[in-house]
This record gives sequence, C-alpha cells and structure tokens, in this order.
Amino acid sequence: MKTLREFVWFGLALGVLGIGMGIYFLIAPADPNATPTCNHRPMSPGDLCIVQRTTGTVTESYDDMKNKPGGRGRAAVLLLVGVVITGGASYGLYRTRP
Repeated sequence: MKTLREFVWFGLALGVLGIGMGIYFLIAPADPNATPTCNHRPMSPGDLCIVQRTTGTVTESYDDMKNKPGGRGRAAVLLLVGVVITGGASYGLYRTRP
C-alpha cells in the first residue's frame, strides 16, 4: 500500500505543478519581439491572415496578430489538467489513508 500512496503523492505534486504552470502562462506577458504566425507560418509586416471558421471568414492584419495575447489556450489546458490530476490524486490520498 505504501507504493500506491507514494504514487498518489506524485500525482498530487504533478497536478499542483500543472496548476502553477497554467497560472504562469495565464499571467505571463507574451514576448513582444515574437514574430506573429498565421497557420503556423511566420508573418511579415503588411501580411493578412485569412482564417476560415464555422462562423465565417476572419481576416486579421500583421498588427492585429502581433497585439493578440498568446498562450491562453495552453494555460487553460494546463489548468484543467492540473485540476483533474490534483482532484484525482486527492481522492486517491483520501482512499489510501490508514
């Protein structure tokens, strides 16, 4: 049972780490010197990014893409995964208590 308990503590630490990284990516400013991308391709000044969405076509300029906040999706995924892992590990810790 000790091995399972150690595994649960590892999961708890991993979940807390995920939450911490998610919060960091949520509040950390995007790199102001980063080149904006459109469909994973670097953009140059004067370029337009045309994206087809279910609601219609969206066209954004180089400046629009440069000023867009980045890392929000990654932060949301890390927060969600961190919360799920922490919750599962907390339940496992509760179940393996002496």
